[in-house]
Amino acid sequence: LAPVTGLVGGLTGGLTGGNAGGAQGGALAPVTGLVGGLTGGLTGGLAGGGAASGSGAITDVQGALGTLTNNTALAPVGGVVNGLVDPSKGVLAPVTGLVENVTAPNGALAPVGGLVNGLVGEKGALTPVLGTVNGLVGGLTGGLSGGTQTGGTQAGTGGGGLLGGLLGGLSSKR
Repeated sequence: LAPVTGLVGGLTGGLTGGNAGGAQGGALAPVTGLVGGLTGGLTGGLAGGGAASGSGAITDVQGALGTLTNNTALAPVGGVVNGLVDPSKGVLAPVTGLVENVTAPNGALAPVGGLVNGLVGEKGALTPVLGTVNGLVGGLTGGLSGGTQTGGTQAGTGGGGLLGGLLGGLSSKR
């Protein structure tokens, strides 16, 4: 992933103090400068890199992504996305930190954060659906990813998901 993080670091380098390995100023400096200028007057000069009081929309979406991908073959995708968008330490923290802060309960866009939380937050309306989809994805890919969701990969040894059961049954007939 070094080429990807290098490219993203080049875009955000100056905004993260050069921690991402990019050049001073970064290509996103005008964007975060504009967003910071617009939201700074409304929220008391919040800077990116951490939630204000409570969590904002980014943290809620990260939680939803975790609910959807954890313990499935898609877990690495969730890890990469979180590495990019984490408002505290992600590569895009200068931008996502601003969004996190303005959508926090005391931020200027708190109603937007409240809506996102109501949909995908820890107790959001869609959280049970995401959990169900996670179970389906884990069940379907369990045999392909070594049975991470439901156990073994051969038929009769813990299931291994739908594909694990099918493939396990076929592979045992050699």
